[in-house]
Amino acid sequence: MADFAAIRPAAAPSIFQHVSRLFAGMAEGLRSYQTYRLVRAELEMLNDRELADLGIARSNIGSIAAEAAQR
Repeated sequence: MADFAAIRPAAAPSIFQHVSRLFAGMAEGLRSYQTYRLVRAELEMLNDRELADLGIARSNIGSIAAEAAQR
């Protein structure tokens, strides 16, 4: 015979869990944005010769910074 007490549906997340996830997501977004800005600023300070030595075209700086921010 099945034990109906053991087959209860999972409780819905509380408002505190929702708020906690919201703030965690906001903090992660802020960290990503800061990383993006830092990488972009550092690469933009390099001259074309230094970028060429690294194998980076100036037009690729934004995508490189975005990729670094996602890590």
